[in-house]
Amino acid sequence: MSANDFPKIPDQEFANRIQNVKQKMEAESLDLLVLYSNLLDPSHVRYLADVYPINESAAVIVPLEGEAILCSGQ
Repeated sequence: MSANDFPKIPDQEFANRIQNVKQKMEAESLDLLVLYSNLLDPSHVRYLADVYPINESAAVIVPLEGEAILCSGQ
């Protein structure tokens, strides 16, 4: 099985997910959300950015206004 055999989630889906998070943030009066992931629990960052941190940590910073920021590396 090659990497091309796996289904690809369209980029627009990730943009939609971030927009949905921002709508929930606005409803809860949150200005900023930080989602953290690591090797043991990669789900938060992977859901929003499709990044799977291996042997490191990663985060997505979602401001209510502006672009989300992906932080990765050691």
